[in-house]
Amino acid sequence: MSNPKRYKANPVVSYGEEEDGAVLFNPDTDDTVIINITGQILWDLLKTPHTVEELSEHLTIKYQDVSIEQVTEDVTQFVQALIPDFLSEVD
Repeated sequence: MSNPKRYKANPVVSYGEEEDGAVLFNPDTDDTVIINITGQILWDLLKTPHTVEELSEHLTIKYQDVSIEQVTEDVTQFVQALIPDFLSEVD
């Protein structure tokens, strides 16, 4: 049985906090992305490797009125949008 994929923030990416989110900048690719407040929570968690399931479980504690299925779908989209320039898959 394979282990679930784990993701971690790319260490070259700089992070700039804004009033209602943050800006991520990858100097290697010259790419920028804006994330919202929930994205900031995920980004902070991704300083260390996490699976989509772990990230989703963390968010369901904060957002108790949202189903785990919806949170997992949103976290999956967040991760997929940031691979490979802002997040890396790790072993």
